[in-house]
Formats: sequence, structure tokens, C-alpha cells
Amino acid sequence: MKFLQFLLSLIILSLSARALASSCNNYHVTKALGDRRVFANVTCKVIEALLQFTNDIEKQSFQVLHKDVVAILQRIEDGIRRIALESQLDSRDVYSLEDGFKAFEKNIEEVLKALKDKKTDIVGSGVCAELVKDLKDLKDAGRQISILVVGKMPEEFFDIGKKASNKALQEIQDTINDFSKEPSCRSTKVTFTF
Repeated sequence: MKFLQFLLSLIILSLSARALASSCNNYHVTKALGDRRVFANVTCKVIEALLQFTNDIEKQSFQVLHKDVVAILQRIEDGIRRIALESQLDSRDVYSLEDGFKAFEKNIEEVLKALKDKKTDIVGSGVCAELVKDLKDLKDAGRQISILVVGKMPEEFFDIGKKASNKALQEIQDTINDFSKEPSCRSTKVTFTF
């Protein structure tokens, strides 16, 4: 379930995920990134949505998980539009954001752990099939933003970026596969015959 890690492990933060989530307009966050304020802001917005997703999983508020995923997807789509307009990152940018990558990965691990810990409850809640579809949508969005962010990195970081992205995407797929084993998590297709 490091699904969201893949999405965002490459988006780039300069401070811990919790600090970013607490204040998107934090002067120190944007000052530390210099001209990379868009990256910080996009990351902040996505992390806020991820934290809400994690909190709702932990509180077993499963009926709102779809709404949480929609919020994450909207923020990723907005991020894709905004980051696409940004210039290339240089090596200094990437190195200065390394701690942020690690902090973000930790946040993603929390989301995935929460899903794993609450799997039995999620399976019995009636929202599992929708959650599996939502995870697939998040994986697709994550792939799109990962491609964009890796493309903004200097060439010497391509392999590292691709490896991190592929690892996260695979972890998301593993989570999808794990949940999909449960009958209540499989989508039901209605077929009409005339």
C-alpha cells in the first residue's frame, strides 16, 4: 500500500509531512525551497488530503474514504497542471529536498499501514470494492505525477526516481491485489442480456 508513496515520494518536500500539513503557507517551507514554492504547495495540499485519509481509516470512518480519495485525486490533478508549468529541477534542488522525500515516504507508510491494520474491518464495511477501484485510480494518478516529476529532475536522478516510483507503484498494486482476494472487494459488473 505504499501506493501513495509512489505518487508523491517524488513530489518533493523540504520539511516533514506533518509540518507541511499543518501550514501550507508556512513561510519557512516556501523560503527553504526558493523558487520551488509550487512543489512545496502541491505537496502540502496532497499531504493534507493523505492525512485525512489516514485519520479516517484509523477512526474506521470507512463511509468517507471515497470522498477522501476524490480529494487526493483532485489535488494530484491540480498538482500535475501546476508542476507541468515549472522549470527543470537542478541537482541542488533535488539534494536539498532529500529529507523531504524521506518524510513524505514515512507519511505514505502510515497510510499503507492503516489500510493493512484495518483490512478486516474494511472488508466487512461494504466499501471494499469501491476502495479497490479508488486505489487503482490513485495508482494511475500517481504514475502520471511521478512521470512528470521524474521528467523535471536532472538526468542523473532519472534511475533513482524511476526506481522509487516503480517500487511504490508495485506496493500499491500489491495492496490492490491483497484486497481483491476478498469476495466483497471485487467489483460487481451488471450484465444485461436482451
